[in-house]
Amino acid sequence: MRRRAGPDAAPLRERRVVVRRNRGPDREPSRYEVVDEFPRDPEERSRVVACLVHGARWQFRGWGFAGADRGDLVETFDRLAGFYLRYADETTPPDVRGWNCKVLVLQRAARYEDAALVRDLWATVDEHCRLRPGLLSRVRL
Repeated sequence: MRRRAGPDAAPLRERRVVVRRNRGPDREPSRYEVVDEFPRDPEERSRVVACLVHGARWQFRGWGFAGADRGDLVETFDRLAGFYLRYADETTPPDVRGWNCKVLVLQRAARYEDAALVRDLWATVDEHCRLRPGLLSRVRL
């Protein structure tokens, strides 16, 4: 973990984290890069398989999908598996309810359930990629 200068400095947030995971018992582990910002490089952008949304249409400006700059996210969520994360006592924003996103609900008092939520996220990513055969061929493994 990188740190800012000084003894009392808080750690800097990593902009790119690599996750390796097994997608099945007879498959090689897959390598996923989790990034803080949507890549501007078209070659890197073609390898994106999923995104976390925070509910604002402006989040998708400049992403390069048809309609995204206008807030029309049909192509965006056809190409990417979208996820919205919220606590059970919060509501899902109206825009997110209209998008093709999976809403993942955290329980404040039952954080031990987070592991099941993570498994659900990865199962959704795997299914999204399975239904789009050419997608994983572009992902850097």
